[in-house]
Amino acid sequence: LSFGRTDPAKLPIEKKMLRLCRPLFADASKSQTLYNVIVGKQGLKDGVPVKDASICAIFGNDWKKDFQEEVSSLPKAEQTAAEMYLKRLELTRYTRTELTHLGILSQGPGMVGPMTEAHMMKAGKARLEELMAANGKEGGVTAFKEEVAKEGAYVNWTPAQCNAFAEKIATA
Repeated sequence: LSFGRTDPAKLPIEKKMLRLCRPLFADASKSQTLYNVIVGKQGLKDGVPVKDASICAIFGNDWKKDFQEEVSSLPKAEQTAAEMYLKRLELTRYTRTELTHLGILSQGPGMVGPMTEAHMMKAGKARLEELMAANGKEGGVTAFKEEVAKEGAYVNWTPAQCNAFAEKIATA
């Protein structure tokens, strides 16, 4: 056992780098922290659960871009593991009711995105038909686009995403 200081010359190169180097960019520590939180190496303060909403609130809406940049520099095996953690995090966007009762999880965790989109298309088409029956064709489409914009804001969609989704439903 060694007590006291360790001679830096005897340290492995990785430890020397950590002791001697500072991040070159301010975002380097942020992206590393994001990676550590997502893969479970580090928890959030005060026991906040690691969910999509928590990550968006802490790291901003474009956290996925930062995460992908961090992961791209890792070995292939770690990239694959990081993608698995990302898929697990994607599941936290949905409630248990949405995952089970609506059948979104019926095809497995890898198909949650496409199953959700199919469910949203079906529900959106039904809502558009209701609004068109109540307000006429043009009024219904306008009311539907307003509803999509309002609901999209709740889930951090950009106006472009809201418009694209509303147009996709309207033209389907």
